[in-house]
Amino acid sequence: ACSCGIRKQARATGLYPEKQITTTSIKLDDKHYAVGIAPGQPENAQGFHAPTVLIAVHEATGVDRDTIDALMGNATSRDAQIIMIYNPIDTSSYPFTAEESGQWLVFSISAFEHPNVVAGTEVIPGCVTVEWLADRLADWSSLATPEDKNTIEWDGRYYHKTLLVASRICGEWSEADGDGLISLASRS
Repeated sequence: ACSCGIRKQARATGLYPEKQITTTSIKLDDKHYAVGIAPGQPENAQGFHAPTVLIAVHEATGVDRDTIDALMGNATSRDAQIIMIYNPIDTSSYPFTAEESGQWLVFSISAFEHPNVVAGTEVIPGCVTVEWLADRLADWSSLATPEDKNTIEWDGRYYHKTLLVASRICGEWSEADGDGLISLASRS
């Protein structure tokens, strides 16, 4: 599914001749290319080395540790970078461990900060919209008052910050991951 999205976006930009776009890659020449891999087998993620490498792990909370380790094995040059893109939904995932280590530069982006939401119109087609946000808040939360604990304000209303709202809208690890008995807040 991911490679279809990459192919569709590459075609939509018009930056690449059609012959440079395949099911799993965009190839400018032998030294300049992007390749998509399926994360199911760690062996698929290794063996890519070059002086300059950018490794982007999309939906990283769903990628197992062996595959992440294989990808990191490609980052051997000084100009190698790894970015992980994810919703903070699984505290047993590598991205949670990476954030906790303090060794990664972390950027959290809330859906409230997305250009489509800020502008109130679809600036970036296919991404979060004001309508989506309103629907998700109605489905994943309930109205609150300013005095209630753990709330967010949006569009003149207060909503309870549920686990889904925290992770999928606010871009925050939730206080409890939903599967355990001990909340993150109680850990020390």
